[in-house]
Amino acid sequence: MVPGAVVTLCCCRGDAVVISGRKLARQIRQEARHEVEQWVAAGNRRRHLSVVLVGENPASRSYGLNKTKAAADVGWFQE
Repeated sequence: MVPGAVVTLCCCRGDAVVISGRKLARQIRQEARHEVEQWVAAGNRRRHLSVVLVGENPASRSYGLNKTKAAADVGWFQE
């Protein structure tokens, strides 16, 4: 199978549907970015994300970092 390919099979027989998670995530982020720009263009304040980490758990730090990157990708302020 080609990476990024979307294959749709007949669902009425219980066959599987293969989707590309990365392609879908990219599309969702593009739509969110567009909605954020429309929101700001309409005179509203840009959304803001703050991450508060409690403790030294590396998994929590990684989770917070990924949320911060995602917020920046769609046009939110982050800290």
